[in-house]
Amino acid sequence: MPANKQIPRSILHTAAFMTAALSLVSGLSFLFLCLLFPSILPAIGPLVLFSYVLLTLSMSLALGLFLAVRLQRRYVDPIRALIRRARAL
Repeated sequence: MPANKQIPRSILHTAAFMTAALSLVSGLSFLFLCLLFPSILPAIGPLVLFSYVLLTLSMSLALGLFLAVRLQRRYVDPIRALIRRARAL
């Protein structure tokens, strides 16, 4: 990737945080579902569980990256421009 096309580190940190938070929430919801309906536990095999975890992780990563980019462009970049202009004064 050219230097000007690299993803800023702050976006990657925000995306990692969002991914971890969303994975935690989806894992807790899955656990709550299993506790709420214990009859589905025998029907869940290791392949189903693994595919659920993989799907959850990929969806969380995509959503986390999307939200991080949106937050960066909407809030962080304008604030950085203001900070640069204030330092130039």
